[in-house]
Amino acid sequence: MRITDQWLKGLALRMLDDAVAEAMERVVPHSLGLRLALSFLASQGDFRREPFDAFWRAMRYRNDMMRQVRLKQALFSIQLEIGWIDVREYAALKGSLPVQTKKGWR
Repeated sequence: MRITDQWLKGLALRMLDDAVAEAMERVVPHSLGLRLALSFLASQGDFRREPFDAFWRAMRYRNDMMRQVRLKQALFSIQLEIGWIDVREYAALKGSLPVQTKKGWR
């Protein structure tokens, strides 16, 4: 089996996803594997550094709710940044979902 960049990106994102799942219950210490996954993903293009730094910082938040929200936001931003999620597809999906307003669902 040939190891491709796409496969490595998927593996790195899986590591981040596992870290998010673990952080839902407690503060997770930074690890070399997590640092490697973030560094690898950030090195794959000329990306903004902010989502990667935000993920790293959010791992240490003491407030459970804040940690969960910030980690999910950062992971989603990383996925958008590296092209794992197509912005056009996301926008189309977001526009097609029902939204609850004061007047009901639309």
